[in-house]
Amino acid sequence: VEQRTIGGLALSFAADQTFPPERRALKVALARQAAVALERTRLGAAERALRARLSFLGEATAILALSLDDERTLQRLAELAVPLLADWCAIDMRAADGRIDRLVVAHHDPERRDWAQELRRRSHGHVDDDSLVSRVIRTGETVFVPEPPAGAPAAGTSFAAEAAAPLAQAAAQGWISVPRAAAAYAVGAL
Repeated sequence: VEQRTIGGLALSFAADQTFPPERRALKVALARQAAVALERTRLGAAERALRARLSFLGEATAILALSLDDERTLQRLAELAVPLLADWCAIDMRAADGRIDRLVVAHHDPERRDWAQELRRRSHGHVDDDSLVSRVIRTGETVFVPEPPAGAPAAGTSFAAEAAAPLAQAAAQGWISVPRAAAAYAVGAL
């Protein structure tokens, strides 16, 4: 496809065969047709994914423009992100004293929604902490952790000892935290 090899077509026969030019041309044409069909399928999937992302951006823009109630707006944004972008979403904000407040959480599993709310109540962080969210807010740079190290807590701010049980339920396989910027510095993280 487009002068690049994307795979191969293997044919086997029970008996010895001869392959005059017309039989070889037929097999090459069959392989090319298969390649075009596969590429068409890949392009269709890519187009659907792009449409989903554009739809998300359109809905997110509409949500952000609708209300002046920050917490309600952020909650709707988090709920839109779940499950399209992630299994759960937390939105944190830096307070003037450096404290990190978890403003909203959303989770795709109704049973874990209570867990996420409990985690929100127990989350206490500071911009100087060594956590993922603190680092993102401090540096203004996105942090992506595809595979958390063994024994690592769930993504987020630093947690009090009583948050251990809710954190154990997280079983996160990876996370990403992105800064919420205003002017020239990060004011929060998603």
